[in-house]
Amino acid sequence: MALQEHFYEFGPFRLDLVDRLLWREGQLVPLTPKAFETLVVLVRAQGRLVEKDELMRSVWPNVFVEESGLTRNISALRKALSNDSNLQFIETIPKRGYRFVADFREVKGSGEEVPLREPAPPVPHMGSGNGHEIAASPSPLEDHGDHSVPHSEAEVRQLSRWGRPLLRRWLVPSGALLAAILLYLVYSAYRQADNAGLDFTRMSIRPLTTTGRVLDAAVSPDGKYLTYAVNEGTYQSLWVRQIATLSNIQIVPPAEVLYRGLNFSVDGDYIYFARATDASPHRALFRVPALGGDPVKLVDYVSSPITFSPDGSRLAFVRYLPSLGEYRLITATNQGTDEAILAVRRIPDFLSTEGPAWSPDNRLIACGVGTFTGGYSVSVAGFRLSDKSEVVISDRKWSNLRRLAWLHDGSGLMVPARDPSSGFSHQIWFIPYPRGTPRRVTNDLSDYRGMSVTADSRALVTVQPEQTSRICVVPAGDSRNVEWISSGNYDGFYGLAWAPTGQVIYTSVTDGSIDLWRVDPKEGQAQQLTHNAGMCVNPSVTRDGKYVLFDSDQLGPRNIWRLRLSDGELLRLTDGDLDLDPVPSGDGCYVIYSSIRSGKRKLWKVPIEGGQPELVSNDLLEFPAVSPDGRYIACTRQVSEDGAHSEVAVVHYHNGELVKTYPDLPTTPWRLLRWTPDSQSLTYVRNSGGVFNVMVQPMDNGAPRQLTDFRTDRIFSFDWSHDGTQLACARGLISYDAVLISSYR
Repeated sequence: MALQEHFYEFGPFRLDLVDRLLWREGQLVPLTPKAFETLVVLVRAQGRLVEKDELMRSVWPNVFVEESGLTRNISALRKALSNDSNLQFIETIPKRGYRFVADFREVKGSGEEVPLREPAPPVPHMGSGNGHEIAASPSPLEDHGDHSVPHSEAEVRQLSRWGRPLLRRWLVPSGALLAAILLYLVYSAYRQADNAGLDFTRMSIRPLTTTGRVLDAAVSPDGKYLTYAVNEGTYQSLWVRQIATLSNIQIVPPAEVLYRGLNFSVDGDYIYFARATDASPHRALFRVPALGGDPVKLVDYVSSPITFSPDGSRLAFVRYLPSLGEYRLITATNQGTDEAILAVRRIPDFLSTEGPAWSPDNRLIACGVGTFTGGYSVSVAGFRLSDKSEVVISDRKWSNLRRLAWLHDGSGLMVPARDPSSGFSHQIWFIPYPRGTPRRVTNDLSDYRGMSVTADSRALVTVQPEQTSRICVVPAGDSRNVEWISSGNYDGFYGLAWAPTGQVIYTSVTDGSIDLWRVDPKEGQAQQLTHNAGMCVNPSVTRDGKYVLFDSDQLGPRNIWRLRLSDGELLRLTDGDLDLDPVPSGDGCYVIYSSIRSGKRKLWKVPIEGGQPELVSNDLLEFPAVSPDGRYIACTRQVSEDGAHSEVAVVHYHNGELVKTYPDLPTTPWRLLRWTPDSQSLTYVRNSGGVFNVMVQPMDNGAPRQLTDFRTDRIFSFDWSHDGTQLACARGLISYDAVLISSYR
């Protein structure tokens, strides 16, 4: 039966209860699922004060959530509902709760209209305050994907009425509660529970954090404690939480470091982690007592999370050496001594750096193994400790695998993995061992990162992200006059470029695929440029406006492609195993890009009309940006053996010789680097205390200056208009929180 229309209208907004969307004068307003639910509860209260406890029970039923989660939702709603008329929609009653104070009209599918309600009588304030909350700073974290939304209300309604599945209408990244509901939509075959007593239809999910600032997390072997790294702007800290009571202690204070790969020791007494700093950019393995103390460094050059032997006496990890193009699976004592190489892969083959897993019977170590040949793919192999021989655990080819974790009885592994059936999200899979077909455990729109399992395998911890990204235009870097020109949840996240015609070419996630779009900032009408052309990312435009260059996996390998804007003709320009980040030469005759064609990441160029690629430089260079005058290439240059230490460098376009380096310019996150249109300066993104802004570095080594003055949001990509008067920026938020999944056995 078709779903009837049901929506509320207030001010310039329409709250659609069927498609779960908020519109403003025909334009979609991005909201997370929790923020949407909060708004629905407030509107339906019809001006009545909704106490905080009542609101939290309605939005997070049967789940304990800290009040900060509600505060973040209210702050997000106030930002989304801001408008030129200065109308107030949500009023804060200090120490009590909130109420929706604007007039609204309710419309149902029968055409019945509920008259505009009268404003509710004022509720006496208890205490003082200005009624506005400040949201926690967003977490500047890493990548990944979900479905974006069409660009008009009519298009969304048409897609919905033509039978788009209900899950596809939930077009914003899902939060913990949405995942909890959707986790029950797993395959009915799981009800047989024929592997180690597993029944994934009964699983439950519980949020363990609600701050949106959790970088990584791991559960203790006994399931009583959680360790997690917290982002605090440019600082990070390490915490331990008692899961039953949710009480916290900080075990390592905030510092300018990067954490990865948290692990409890087998006895639960210590926490192991990899950490990098600006002074020591390669990741090193550290150990700290579980209740706090001074971290002790154990091993240098650790590229992956570690895994422990069953008795905890040894550990294993992957080390990547880019100067050799080599990946090594290494074992060592739990003190970091007595290293031994168990397996080696050389580019174009590789070992996954997401984290190996030591089997409970102490016979082998499971690890993701992959290749760039014929397109990036990863499967799972086991390496026997007795003779270093390799066995196939699963020959299924995934688009990506994250951290592996064995079940305690050795019956299989759990892993977040991505394949074409899950679009851009990583779903949790169960891989039977020694034989059996991998099973997809979760079937929702969430994304899962990391995997940590208790000693009895009765519970696991993972991390879920939520994200938004929209494109704005900033005149001459003046942040006071920002104009938003797109509203999709992932618009520009994977790149944007300004065409000389004044249009902005950008990426957007549609139905699980990344396609190219263009929009005229003056007219605001978006047009899709590619359809089913694979994952199209990193766009750039030739200076004559004739072609868009991008990299795509349409034919399997990630290669450089050319799109002719006049008629949409597509042409593949390269056929390597991993070709990325194309930019046109100054004269438009060549395309500069990074590739592992030589077995190492270097810069290459190929004629824009097609032909044989040529090596630009023997240095380890990537992420190129060609100056508009065509004389120089700015790029990232690897200067350490493990690839963790890199710097911004400028090389000559014609001979690849090094001109100068900028060791103090950031090469992360996202390695965003653009020339100013006059070719006199480099522009880049700086993160200062969790606030992201565009900086300008003159080529003459003058002091850098800040161009924009944004106070919120992260910058995912940006580009200059060809006349140098405007910046286009893709800006938004990424928040991560830890969740506990249990009751599946």
